[in-house]
Formats: sequence, C-alpha cells, structure tokens
Amino acid sequence: MRSLFPRFRCRECSYLLQIGPSLTPTYYCDGFPGKRKPKRFPKSGPAYPKDWCPRLISPPICRIYDFIDDRHRFMDCFIREAWEARPRKCISPERRRYEVKTVITLGLSAKEFFEKMRDYRLSDVIPDMVFNGGEVIEIDDGLRPYRFYVYSNSLVIPVNQYSWGG
Repeated sequence: MRSLFPRFRCRECSYLLQIGPSLTPTYYCDGFPGKRKPKRFPKSGPAYPKDWCPRLISPPICRIYDFIDDRHRFMDCFIREAWEARPRKCISPERRRYEVKTVITLGLSAKEFFEKMRDYRLSDVIPDMVFNGGEVIEIDDGLRPYRFYVYSNSLVIPVNQYSWGG
C-alpha cells in the first residue's frame, strides 16, 4: 500500500545535476541561489535531502486557505456531498475557490499533523484559529506541499494533490 506521505527523494528534484558517464556519474545539487557553485553529493549518490538542501524549509510553513466569497463556500457543498456519498482516502476541492487566509508556523510535518489529528481536535492542534469547515490547510516543507481539507473540528481529509494543481 502506498504511503500518504512518501519521503521526497533528491532524484525527483529539478536541481539535481548528473555529470559524467551513466555507469559512474557524479551528482551535484544546483539549487543554491545566486552564483554559488553546485554542491557535490557523496559517491553513494543522492538519496534523501540533507539538512543543507536549499529548498528545504524548516520548520515547515503552514498556510490556511479559505473561500474567496460566500458563493464559493456554497459551491463547496457539492464536493462534500460527493465525498459523503462515497468516502475515499482523499478529497478534491477546487483551488480556484480559495485564497490564502493566513500563514503560521505550526512546527509539525504533514505526517505529524495528520497523525496528531487522529487523537486531537483541530482546535487543539491549531489553537487561536476558528474553522468553519471547508478550509484547506497546507503544510509546505519546500520539497512537497501537503494539503488537508477541514471537514470538521475532528476530521481533516488529505487533498488530492492533482486536483489542487500541484
């Protein structure tokens, strides 16, 4: 079974450079800003991002999206009805209906957030925020953002990354 939160691999990154013959290549990370020269990976090659990864955001950023207006909030009832009729692992809200409401530092990875939601309510995990349902919580570590649809204070559903456009 595939994990909801697969670990990002350097080979997925557009900044990975491979130089030399295909049997014994040398790998470099070219994601550094400015004119800094690329950093060479060890001979074992790239696997998972290191602490020095230029794309890595630590701690991850948490963006909270809300509806643009009441019309878009009303249209969300169709997404909810479709999911209620046939619950799945993910839900597919439309990105065009949302705008960023606030950005906070949550201090949790997407996986940690989702696991914490099994035992706690959303108001306990993200205090001082009022959720009405339908909002989208995005946790972005710079490598791969994960999004969660707020169904209720006790249930968040992972968002299908392809429906959101990312």
